[in-house]
Amino acid sequence: MAFPSVYEMTNPLTTVRKQHFWEYFSGATLNSRWTTALSASGTATIKDEADGGMSLTSGTSAYNISRIDFGNAGNTGSPTYQTSHGLFSPTGHEWIAVFKWVSGATSLTTIGLTGGDGDFGNYQSGFSAILVDKSGNTIKQKRNTGTLSLTLGTVDTNWHSAKNTLSGGTLATSIDGVLSGTGYVKETSGMPTVKSAPFFSVYAVGTAGGAESRLKYFEAYNT
Repeated sequence: MAFPSVYEMTNPLTTVRKQHFWEYFSGATLNSRWTTALSASGTATIKDEADGGMSLTSGTSAYNISRIDFGNAGNTGSPTYQTSHGLFSPTGHEWIAVFKWVSGATSLTTIGLTGGDGDFGNYQSGFSAILVDKSGNTIKQKRNTGTLSLTLGTVDTNWHSAKNTLSGGTLATSIDGVLSGTGYVKETSGMPTVKSAPFFSVYAVGTAGGAESRLKYFEAYNT
């Protein structure tokens, strides 16, 4: 039996497929779907090495920040995100990331979904993210209105996975697949209220010499 398209092999055309995105951060350069905002000498490069992923560096001066996202990244001091690029629902979505901290003794790394500015001190209504705080040696869930969860884990130079699940007014975050205890948290306050899209940022805070974190996989989908 012949099918007009691959989609129609398993789905009728009357069923609209939900948004689904994934990125392996491989190849020679960062895919053009991403917009970059690089502060000073900051970089966003695919590492040509085994298990390298994408390296994002803040720049060499204190308080430098670099970011990649799906919108118009704007100026490097406070990148402006275009909410019109929001792909993922504020009521039901999941995202998965594989990441690691590399350097920057007081750095802040933020990974996930956002509907606005939100690299470090700015909190937006589309947030469904994690904050990797090297100074505090913590990984926390980051969501709307400046809310941070209890500590999910500590910061080291190993690769880790993170998963956020938003469903029924609850945002659950797990680190390395843990579903209870340390490494897992569920929150019901400060939920996203607008559509959002992927982003990844590194902020050097007060650390001269800059900061670096890496991301080798990101996936997000509506549920």
